[in-house]
Amino acid sequence: MARLQAGPPLCAINGADLQHFDWTQCAGLASFSIAAISHLRRGRQSAGSNHLTRPWWLGLSAVYAMLCIELIANTRHTLLRMIGASLGLGDHYGARKPAQVAMLVVLAILIALLIAKAVSVIRRWPGIGWALTLGLCSAGLFVAEVISLHQLDAIFYAKIGPVMLIGWAWLVLGITAAGIAFASARPAPARVSY
Repeated sequence: MARLQAGPPLCAINGADLQHFDWTQCAGLASFSIAAISHLRRGRQSAGSNHLTRPWWLGLSAVYAMLCIELIANTRHTLLRMIGASLGLGDHYGARKPAQVAMLVVLAILIALLIAKAVSVIRRWPGIGWALTLGLCSAGLFVAEVISLHQLDAIFYAKIGPVMLIGWAWLVLGITAAGIAFASARPAPARVSY
């Protein structure tokens, strides 16, 4: 009787590096694909009544599509090695720590400023404002991963079941963003005046 062996994850793609394609990448790919499709759908629906939100939805769809491509290509880790090599840091992790902390502070400030801008969008178009905030957080996770501070990596890469914590964060962000896109497509309930 033949013994069953575990194969590569179900979402492994032909031509991709099967050795490094894992359930965390599957989680991100699934959630960001759903977010990209739902934002694209919502952008196409915006052509009529609320055409001013159309570029926002389509832009966010493109961002989520690019995050999917990045998950397949896995360029963030290659980019990290290239940055280290160009700065002459090589594998000397300790020499990178001050620069990494500074970059994380700049990233946090930049995301906070962009989210503050999103709040003004939230006042005008609540759905797109919240979707924009989630998109910024999703992209911010990728940038934080490129910066690669060990203490942060230890949190990101902690496994909860077969998926790392960062994969669960991607799932929550992508699925929530998709839910916002679908919910904002519904007409607002009629107001009852007395």
